[in-house]
Amino acid sequence: MKKQMRILTPLLLGLIVAISVISIRRISDIRDYSKLINYVGIVRGASQRVVKLEMNGHPDDELVGYVEEILNELLTGQGRYGLVLADSEIYRNNLDLLKEQWETVREEIDCVRQGDDSSSLLASSEKLFEIANDTVFSIEQYSREMAEKTAGMVSVTALVSAAAFAAAVYFYIRKFFQLKVTNERLEGLAYRDELTGAYHMERFYEEVNRIMAQNPNEKFAVLYVDFENFKYVNDVFGYSYGDELLKGYAHFVMSRLRDKELLGRDMADRFVILRRYESRDELLKTQEQVDEEFLNSSLVKSNRHLMTIAGGDLLCGGYGGGG
Repeated sequence: MKKQMRILTPLLLGLIVAISVISIRRISDIRDYSKLINYVGIVRGASQRVVKLEMNGHPDDELVGYVEEILNELLTGQGRYGLVLADSEIYRNNLDLLKEQWETVREEIDCVRQGDDSSSLLASSEKLFEIANDTVFSIEQYSREMAEKTAGMVSVTALVSAAAFAAAVYFYIRKFFQLKVTNERLEGLAYRDELTGAYHMERFYEEVNRIMAQNPNEKFAVLYVDFENFKYVNDVFGYSYGDELLKGYAHFVMSRLRDKELLGRDMADRFVILRRYESRDELLKTQEQVDEEFLNSSLVKSNRHLMTIAGGDLLCGGYGGGG
């Protein structure tokens, strides 16, 4: 998982950065497209004013030059108004038609100035207005499409960011609990006997004191348990079997401990048990039953005639605040 996160994290970050850069660029383009809509609208309105002035005998060459300047910049992307080229085939085609129709209107203006009838100029201006409208609609549509795509990319960025954040949170939470489990395990190893898993005596008595201090109204007893002739077991069956026997007994007892009960290993074959109890007879009977069950277990049963647990040597009594 850690190796995967090392690979996925830079990939996700790279994807987020790439989408963010593209989105910012698209937002900037949309702003520029809004400017194009305004200036195509200026061409539409100014050209109609030019025609109106010409038909009323008030030519305005400055206004004519203004329309041509904007048209040229719309077509080339070069000029003083900061207009850009939009990557829309429909819009570009409409611009070309608008330019051509403007040239026709210019020719009609020259004819009117030479005394010709203005009806052709009026018809040409109406067609110019229609083409200008189509040009405005096409750039509006293109701008709307770009806005939708940008919104989609922003949504993707948000989803990817959320996924990356969730993955990072999951990874670090999981890592935290893994470290917690590892620390607890290492702490347990430091306080417990490596062979049997029982508490070392120093830790055992620390836990005994803590439990009894927290439960002053309950009765506790400390039982001392050891194996008779355990040296003989090691000599006859070997130290490996002796270790398995001790480990088996410790696991057997710990599996039967109740809440607030502990097992410690004193030395070699000697164990110490903290138990809660109501009466001394009940306490000893419980421990004798546990020992008898262990002596009848598969680990011991075949060799039981050679060993016994020193049940008669169990010592019990209140420890600390116990009764």
